[in-house]
Amino acid sequence: MAEVLGMRIVFFGWRGLNQTKTFRLHGYVDDRRYIEGLSEKDIENLQVVKIDISEAMIDLLEISGAGKWRIPSPAEIEAELDHGDAIEARFR
Repeated sequence: MAEVLGMRIVFFGWRGLNQTKTFRLHGYVDDRRYIEGLSEKDIENLQVVKIDISEAMIDLLEISGAGKWRIPSPAEIEAELDHGDAIEARFR
């Protein structure tokens, strides 16, 4: 786990398609100032810009000697989401 520019970045083991072992690199905003500093008017007018940095991250991982990486297929992503749902269901 690392924190950078108000984001928490987490790298962890997971399960994917056919329960194969995989890894996930996940980031989320972890600085409450980005949320608490907004008024309701700001939130109504908020425009979020999404930038896919997958290819850049793959390049950085490979350059760092972390092996060969690729973007998962839609089926693999769906399997990862299903795995997360199954874990969550155990805690209900």
